[in-house]
Amino acid sequence: MNTKLLLALASTLLAPTVNFAKGVTTFNIKATKQYPEHISFSHIKVIDLRLTGDTIGILPENFTTKSIVLSQSFCTFFQAFGNDIFAHKSDSAKDTLIIAVKDFDIRNLNSERLNLGTLYVNMAFYKGGNNRYSKVSEVDSLFEMFYKKKDHFEQGVSEVLTSIMWDIPGKLPEKESITDLNSISNRHLDNYPALSRNFKTGVYYTYEQFRENTPAATEFIYKKYLHNGERLYKFYTKITGKKLGTDLSDTMLFAICYNDRWFKKTGEDFWEMKFENGDFYYYDYCKGFALINNQYIASIGYSYGIIGSIIGSAAQIVVNNIQKKIPIQLADGLYLMRLDPITGTGKRTKRLE
Repeated sequence: MNTKLLLALASTLLAPTVNFAKGVTTFNIKATKQYPEHISFSHIKVIDLRLTGDTIGILPENFTTKSIVLSQSFCTFFQAFGNDIFAHKSDSAKDTLIIAVKDFDIRNLNSERLNLGTLYVNMAFYKGGNNRYSKVSEVDSLFEMFYKKKDHFEQGVSEVLTSIMWDIPGKLPEKESITDLNSISNRHLDNYPALSRNFKTGVYYTYEQFRENTPAATEFIYKKYLHNGERLYKFYTKITGKKLGTDLSDTMLFAICYNDRWFKKTGEDFWEMKFENGDFYYYDYCKGFALINNQYIASIGYSYGIIGSIIGSAAQIVVNNIQKKIPIQLADGLYLMRLDPITGTGKRTKRLE
């Protein structure tokens, strides 16, 4: 585990983004195929809930880092993208397809050996009319792909987005999911009603305790150490007559709150978990594409520049090389995770190493 990197990241987690990019580069995303059948909606409406304005990511280019933009506004682009895929709209269809985009982020993981591109997508799809809409699908995933040149990366992103949209017509509405445009347009829903008012100091052994803001224990000992220049957080149970009880890093638990600061275990250590814009974020190691030597990359070859993609919410789903059908090797990577308010599991939002 790269403890020094985690230490550096912990001090800047979700701090206001400073854009060090110099200039912009336009990213060309196009539908890679057209849906062959008539569909059950006649219009597409895009609701942009992102917080990044015109920028959709950053990308190294010509020995500098540039902001990624589209040739059109985000809503105009995505509506045209959907219309290109769903060209065969039914004249009799009355429903509208609502695409609510919370996050859309394109990155290149810095590596001396290869280009690893990532696409983070967090969006929901609704169908309906007369201000009554049912959710039919939701995507909250980080996709990874090796690429050789920028146009290869653009093709990979285009293929991923086309695949996401391709599945929409066959999706059935979720039960009891009727909502309206005002609710769909609200990015900051109260995902944690019991937590958003105040954080209670204590040890939370389960996600249910965390979500309900009911710690199982409120007395413990907090210690902060410096070890070889690294800051370490330690928590111990409190035992009468003894200075330190059980080391809680050896205990199965969900999180600890101390003076309005949240700590979650990453490996064997505790690192801060931050509450931002209605969600919790933290760092963790997960299986991702292995950043290995060029000999391996050459052996599997660049199929149209794209070697494969991996879905962040299900690391076991790996797309093999398109032509040579060689599996992609996986290894531990460090990710910024968003806590899923329903399941309590982590969703990858960004790869850091």
